[in-house]
Amino acid sequence: MSSNELPDEVISYIHKTPGMQPIRKPFDSENLHAAIDTAFKDNRRDDSQLSNLAGLQVLIVDDSRVARRHMQSILTRLGFAHFAMAGDGIEAVEQLKQTRFDLVVTDYNMPNMNGHELIVHVRQQSSRSDIPIIMCTTEFDPGKLAEVYQLGVSAICNKSFEIELVRNIVIRLFH
Repeated sequence: MSSNELPDEVISYIHKTPGMQPIRKPFDSENLHAAIDTAFKDNRRDDSQLSNLAGLQVLIVDDSRVARRHMQSILTRLGFAHFAMAGDGIEAVEQLKQTRFDLVVTDYNMPNMNGHELIVHVRQQSSRSDIPIIMCTTEFDPGKLAEVYQLGVSAICNKSFEIELVRNIVIRLFH
């Protein structure tokens, strides 16, 4: 079926949908390359907004080693290079006393001192009460999350810690 046989609504949808680019037959490699470039140009990011992240110190706080590594991997892909890890809020408080961090990424549900308590400590008792804090959690209780926002968490995202969402949060926090 050629594009001439498609209804106008379908053609309009194709042209408006990011990542979709119709190719008219017959086509050669030059047409194919041009269509691919056009289809993906909107998905290419100007990561110059993220170029200043390499020197920043990040503290990742989660009782799951797998989750900490996943968060570190995503943050590394965005340009961060210096990380410290803590398994709970108590470990995080000790690290915060020793190192000047530029970002804290924390889970909500942890043993000993949870993310809520860690945020209370950072915002009310630490010398760096202004440090950006991203909460990465599976917690879904709206009341608990509203309390965290009231305490001054910078952003909340789910444990999937998807790179596009994290990129947008980081740009908002550091640009």
